[in-house]
Amino acid sequence: MILKAGLRYLLFGRKFIFFSVLLLLYTEKGSANNIIKKTKRIKNVIIMIPDGLSIPVLSLARWYQWYADSLKTQLAIDPLICGLVKTHSSNALIGGSASTATCFSTGHRTQMGFVAMYPPETYDDLVDIDPDKAYQPLMTVMEAARLSGKATGIVVTCEFTHATPACFIAHFPDRYRRSVLTKQVVYNDIDLLFGLTSSSLKKPEIDYLESKNNEIISDYEKFKSIRSLPAWVLFKPDDMKFDID
Repeated sequence: MILKAGLRYLLFGRKFIFFSVLLLLYTEKGSANNIIKKTKRIKNVIIMIPDGLSIPVLSLARWYQWYADSLKTQLAIDPLICGLVKTHSSNALIGGSASTATCFSTGHRTQMGFVAMYPPETYDDLVDIDPDKAYQPLMTVMEAARLSGKATGIVVTCEFTHATPACFIAHFPDRYRRSVLTKQVVYNDIDLLFGLTSSSLKKPEIDYLESKNNEIISDYEKFKSIRSLPAWVLFKPDDMKFDID
């Protein structure tokens, strides 16, 4: 429901990044590289991150679909798959939400629980670590886009301070410090946020958002009528229960 409404912004013509985990990266008019003149200009880049999705999950779904209907040999997502990325932690074979999202948002591996931040050196590192860079914030693709003049946004079906969205717009060595992550997301001046509110969002942060002409909305009917940016839509947890519930 929220994602469908969010996609309507694609028709507005404004260039912005949109994350949901949806991330859209708009290029400025006439900025296409001369090398790709014959290629249709890329208007936006969309990054969609289904929580917990991995190659084994896709394989299981594909085989289950084939078992139910032998004529269906591939998933709808299959034609879109064009590459893979290693998302293990810097010192562990398995990646959690924070370390994995940091791989997506910054191109660097980090420790479990680190939000877009360079890891310290440990005795069991799986990649080369520069100890002089320990705990330094890592530039994210969203921040780079904002610095180059593009608008940014986050669309999630969880609290906006959860590890995956936070890794695109905040930096901290502990994904559970919601109060810190909330402030960073707010003061990073993104143009659009759709998702669940955070208990860490306090009056000073709300006052700041309003001072930047953000319209803060919690009513669904009003949400459907949004036609301009910036805008923050913050629903209550009961408004977006998990499908299984």
